Amino acid sequence: MHAALRRLAAGVQAARAGLAYGAMAEGWFAVAIAHRAGRLEGDLTSLLLCMSVVSLGLFVFGVAMNDVLDRKHDRAFAPERPARWLLSVQWLSVLAVVSLLAALAAASQFGRGGMLVAGLTAAGIVTYNLLAKFIPAFGFVSLGAIGALHMLVPDQHPVVLLPFWFSMTFTAIVAGIVHRMRQKRPTATVRGMLFATALWAVWSAALAWWIAPQATEPLMGFDHPRDGLLVAGILVVAFVVIAGAVWRMTTGGPRQADRFARLATLTQALMPSAWFLCMGRPQAAGSFALAALALALVDTGVRTGLHLARPLDYQP
Repeated sequence: MHAALRRLAAGVQAARAGLAYGAMAEGWFAVAIAHRAGRLEGDLTSLLLCMSVVSLGLFVFGVAMNDVLDRKHDRAFAPERPARWLLSVQWLSVLAVVSLLAALAAASQFGRGGMLVAGLTAAGIVTYNLLAKFIPAFGFVSLGAIGALHMLVPDQHPVVLLPFWFSMTFTAIVAGIVHRMRQKRPTATVRGMLFATALWAVWSAALAWWIAPQATEPLMGFDHPRDGLLVAGILVVAFVVIAGAVWRMTTGGPRQADRFARLATLTQALMPSAWFLCMGRPQAAGSFALAALALALVDTGVRTGLHLARPLDYQP
């Protein structure tokens, strides 16, 4: 019975609910601010539903592709590793194709530009899984760029810059730290990290060049930035402090990386609440924060309620 529950827990963990919600929350914010600026026409609820399909479809596409490639890698290089997937390679492949088609179909509701950006995001996901993740310095920044690019689906010329830049930067930094904590191969060398920093600077400049001319203010573009930026700063500081405490209280690189990654996921899922405060939308900010916290509690309950003594085998 306990083995069956562990397998169920592995399935819940493999679903990456927190990561999926974070991606959808960032997409919803992009829709909301574009709609308020008059750059999107139509019913806001319908637009948010379409963006939900885009975000979730691209996310599932990336997860399914990653699991298929990991399965093949394990069969070739680690056949002794126990099975840790609920779906076969065939079903994962079908899931990847269906989720990608659903994402592209939903993106078409945002015009040709939205569909093109969704296609570029999918191409970025493929490139990452086939190449970039095996070159750490390139892979870290690629993950961040994919997240920021996905946020451009509803509006290719948004009126804000900071949320897109933060998403890219935070994701890249977390990916690099998790890679180091898990001691993954190939290792990230000093030269590689310098290259990653230079690549991040290039992407940041490109993002600023693309977005800033459209922004009502070059750096932010928010109507009510004070409260939201204060909350964003508090979230970042809290993340750093709690991550440091967790690192000191936890032994073993894999366990440390697992807890650090979950904390980073929660922080990124909470961040859209700060951006909604910058828009002067406290009700939306509160709703998003409650949803993120609820998912974090569910994840914690699955782990502690089933008495999982050590992290599950799944590695994101």
